Amino acid sequence: MSLSTPGVVREAINPFLLSKGTAHKVSGLYELLIFSSALLGMAGMGMVYISSFLQGIPCIPAALAIGFLVPFAVYNLNRKTDHSEDAVNHQDRFTFTTRFDGPLSVLAFLAYTAAYLIAFPFGALSIFVVSIPLICGALYSIRWIPPPSPFRRLKEIPVMKNIIVAFTWSSVSALLPVCLLHGSPGIKTGIVFIFFFSYVITSTTIPDIRDREGDALAGVRTIPVLIGTENTRRLLIAINLLVGAVVIAKSSSIMTFMVVLILGIAVLYTQFCIQIFDRVNKKDFICDFLIDGQFVIFGVAIFTLSILRLLP
Repeated sequence: MSLSTPGVVREAINPFLLSKGTAHKVSGLYELLIFSSALLGMAGMGMVYISSFLQGIPCIPAALAIGFLVPFAVYNLNRKTDHSEDAVNHQDRFTFTTRFDGPLSVLAFLAYTAAYLIAFPFGALSIFVVSIPLICGALYSIRWIPPPSPFRRLKEIPVMKNIIVAFTWSSVSALLPVCLLHGSPGIKTGIVFIFFFSYVITSTTIPDIRDREGDALAGVRTIPVLIGTENTRRLLIAINLLVGAVVIAKSSSIMTFMVVLILGIAVLYTQFCIQIFDRVNKKDFICDFLIDGQFVIFGVAIFTLSILRLLP
């Protein structure tokens, strides 16, 4: 999920009338955030913050730190398995991650270690939540499915990638704030899980639409490769609207009006990204910033409104 050409960002920021030198610096910083997975770490931190807000519980610094560290570590480690696809779909990212493979690997290891150290004082359940990405990654990659199944690994089953990724990050985001406060998951936790699950399904499938050609050449059977671009877009619209309607209806009886309103705006935001994806040329910008950075944007907005005392 990154930029395929350096010019994409510069083209995107041209309307802001920045000087050539400033535009180059902004472009370089943006690409660094994308290629290093720092933006995905920020997105994870935003999801944890919003999860706390939606559940009506305090968001402590430990939760935000783990929310950043775990995605940053996981996605940097995962880049090693995506090299063949990146060589076709994302040459800039391929060049960056190859050049900085050693430092990024060290940083990923240190980040996950730090996440465990932060979670340790909060108990076994918190440590388990931090371990969910590793457990799911192992179940996804190792051969454990017995015969007579034609598949030996979950990785070989089409669509399973999207489901595993969605389950991983929706579980961590929904459970982490509760566990660190030694609370018990409730109905609100379930609503947040379903809400994030639907979002991550969309956020992992839209880049697959963009990367359909490279994935097909690499033999990766993603949803767009299997059913085509237009059918995938229709599927995402149906999932977003259906899950959004269920989440809003269920939350309206147990959450405040402002929380329900924010959920509705988030659903409409995702719908907007799906609708415009095939109608504009900046597909990389949509995937890498508007979609992956959705909860950075929402998190900053909610935090700002809270500081201004416009939210309870």
